[in-house]
Amino acid sequence: MSVARLLSALSLSLTGSVLGLAQARADVPVIDESILTGPCGEARVLDNCPACTCGMLTSTSSIQAQEASTIPLGIVVKLEGKRSDGVDYAAIHMLLGDDKKLKHVGRLAESYLDDGSDTFKQFDVTAFTQEFHMCPGMCDWNPVGLIHPLEVKITESKQDMTTFEESRAEQTLLVLCYAMADRPICYATPIAGEAKVQTIPGAPNDKVKVRSRDGFKRSWKLGFKGELKLGAVAGKLAKMLKQPKAVSVQVSDLPNFPDAEQLR
Repeated sequence: MSVARLLSALSLSLTGSVLGLAQARADVPVIDESILTGPCGEARVLDNCPACTCGMLTSTSSIQAQEASTIPLGIVVKLEGKRSDGVDYAAIHMLLGDDKKLKHVGRLAESYLDDGSDTFKQFDVTAFTQEFHMCPGMCDWNPVGLIHPLEVKITESKQDMTTFEESRAEQTLLVLCYAMADRPICYATPIAGEAKVQTIPGAPNDKVKVRSRDGFKRSWKLGFKGELKLGAVAGKLAKMLKQPKAVSVQVSDLPNFPDAEQLR
């Protein structure tokens, strides 16, 4: 691995750790952390990282209506340590439930440095304020109750030392978590992405030159009737999505939306 590559990976890892600690102190609920034991154990098995530490990183911001939900808490936990194969590893997982029991719903993203292919993966997560969608009666939509919205940005970069170029792919996912028939569930939908090729600095004062860059982006918001409103996709990579036009989809119908994928 090049020195520039190692420094870049180290910088990103340290930045992520510092941000994680700050968020863990400010953005998580006060709970008995013993209820993390079960779901953290599931996450360790899924990630093949039995020795990983597991703790709360951030959570969606609560609202008064959460008292009417079976999943008032939406908590992101972070695993960190060495996987069984010896790779330094970190990942974030989504937990839903209450202060008595939390259920592991799925992995949001992972981070590692693969020395074999010189590929580095990194993530960033932003948790938003919860929204509550309920029908007062005689409604023409299917409300899902409390919704936990998050954005997860995943960055994957790879170096080619024969050309001294780095390829970087970024994707931002909108993740909506809710209860379907009292079963916690999360669906991720791409809302932004970028593919970029840039030069690798050979010295500290070298400037990075972007060789090529393409991307896509769309807006999103949750409507009054429990629908997800997605704006039209802008950018050359709009073709990456199956539904690039502006669309409104009921949150309860996300399992059938072509660009949505369930967390596991």
